[in-house]
Amino acid sequence: MNFSHLLRVDVNMLISIIVAMTPERLIGAAGRLPWYLPEDLKRFRAITMGHAIIMGRKTFSSLGRPLVGRRNLVVSRNPDPPKVAGIEWFNSLDAAIEAARRAPTGGEETECFIAGGTEIYAEALGKADRMYVTYVQRDFPFQGDTYFPVWDQTRWSVVSHELVKDLEFVIYERAESHAAIEYVMEPGN
Repeated sequence: MNFSHLLRVDVNMLISIIVAMTPERLIGAAGRLPWYLPEDLKRFRAITMGHAIIMGRKTFSSLGRPLVGRRNLVVSRNPDPPKVAGIEWFNSLDAAIEAARRAPTGGEETECFIAGGTEIYAEALGKADRMYVTYVQRDFPFQGDTYFPVWDQTRWSVVSHELVKDLEFVIYERAESHAAIEYVMEPGN
């Protein structure tokens, strides 16, 4: 998959959310993904490879290891997080995003990815320029307890749409400025 046509020419780093969810916004079940979708995992890897990826501590714990070929930035409230090879710890999403801007090679990152969970996504919605969303369109209902925050789709424009089997890959870009955007966390999220 080649996503180079979506790269911007400016020098600012894109902040992108990447998520797989049902049409009802379900993203997790008991600290894990409620599905195994090889097509989505391949897409996730192709899009994020070589970039900084930011996630919350619970998301990192569910993975159990750093993601290979990516700079792993983890946000945690723990003032003394465990030392884990390949993981950089931060106490806020803003601090992780600022660190992502500076590539370890001394250059600048072109795009960083926010990979969850719910609280990180909720905060990132007001900062993100782009969203890579996989809608899981299966015939049977998934069970779960973790949802993507409610978001105003009118503030986003679809720039790419692809249907592969029962997965819908959609790329959105922000349709307006970041100013005064609020996102609601529903009870239970």
